[in-house]
Amino acid sequence: MVMQAKRASAIGALAGIISLGLTTLAGAGTVDWVQTYSDAGHTGLNSRETKLSPSNVPALIPGWSASLKGVSVRAFVLNDLRVIVRTTHPYGQSFDLYSLDAATGAQRWKTNTGREFGATNNTIATGDNLIFSECGQVDAYGYDYSGVCAYKKSNGKRIWVFKNPCDCSPEARLVTPLTYDNHLVFFGYFNGGALGKAYVLVADAVTGHILGAYQTGDMNSLGSAPVIHSLQTQHMYFDCGGSVCAVSTPDGALSWKTPMGAPVGALSTDGTRVYANLCNGSAGLVALDAATGASLWSYGAPECNKAPAALNATNVYFNGADQKVHALNAQTGSELWSSAAGAASSPSLANGVMYVGGAPEAPAMSAYDWSTGTLLWSNLPYGSSAYLPPVIVDGSLYVANESCGAVCSYVLPAGMRK
Repeated sequence: MVMQAKRASAIGALAGIISLGLTTLAGAGTVDWVQTYSDAGHTGLNSRETKLSPSNVPALIPGWSASLKGVSVRAFVLNDLRVIVRTTHPYGQSFDLYSLDAATGAQRWKTNTGREFGATNNTIATGDNLIFSECGQVDAYGYDYSGVCAYKKSNGKRIWVFKNPCDCSPEARLVTPLTYDNHLVFFGYFNGGALGKAYVLVADAVTGHILGAYQTGDMNSLGSAPVIHSLQTQHMYFDCGGSVCAVSTPDGALSWKTPMGAPVGALSTDGTRVYANLCNGSAGLVALDAATGASLWSYGAPECNKAPAALNATNVYFNGADQKVHALNAQTGSELWSSAAGAASSPSLANGVMYVGGAPEAPAMSAYDWSTGTLLWSNLPYGSSAYLPPVIVDGSLYVANESCGAVCSYVLPAGMRK
């Protein structure tokens, strides 16, 4: 059954009210990479990976590759032995979702998600046996707008859609990419019209019902950086018009608002600190106290980097204006090392290794010891239209938009797979 939220009940009646009763999940057994940037805090870390390590990564060899008819991959994740891929459509401006077998690359199914509408929402998420993606819609007058759709992971069938058209101009649209956490989906949405408002919405992942909404103001009051969420602090964090806002998910109250003096390109959090990439602001990266919003330190030359910093227990890995990854002490912001010249994707972390995709003159993918910055492995350079963070799951490295194909895997030799 496809569910469509009505305009009044979907947003207006819930503005400023969130009552979710979130609880922390017990540790799961999966090592999946369930959404773009790995988790709801966008840490870029798979903390449960144990097979690939600094000692064996140099032995990686090509596994499988999938061409997908030459289309460009805009987002991909791995969940329950399936690689979920969002791509451009070969014959138009619409987008497709693919499900591929994680062991072989064989296609399981494909479904169209409609036309993209004025957003840079190239992230997808999975949870509760569903896939969540932006989806193109058409209003009563034939104009494009966008919504959020959930697709069944087993066959790609659409289960629910959130859409809230105004049948006017400017039309409604998804403002921020999607984030999944603990049976909830977080996203920013503009409800359309010259006097329309922007909201951060929280939806029930299984039904699509809107559980809460926080109104930020007019159409320019909500930035395009993905909303992030921390179960540890029970807050969601987002760009509220050039500031970072922290809103309590149990009650919808604004806990703090810290002006950044510039748009926010990306956010990540470990539950202790919130890291904000600034777009041509006073620095490249600013660290804030997650509980108070107080500025703790800043780092790097001004730039507009939309790849969130990756985080492990002690360090922050940030793409600087010099196109290198800089490893910083999370507490002080002091630089530990810099490496990975030509870095273009957000870094991904797993079991002592940092992986990063490169610009055309740099290796398309490379791996470094996350403690020292020592190069462990790399492949050949390759020009791409989208530089996506790599995925590391269960002893395999998955990459996109490289010379091997639209999506490819690298694996250890048979004798080293344990």
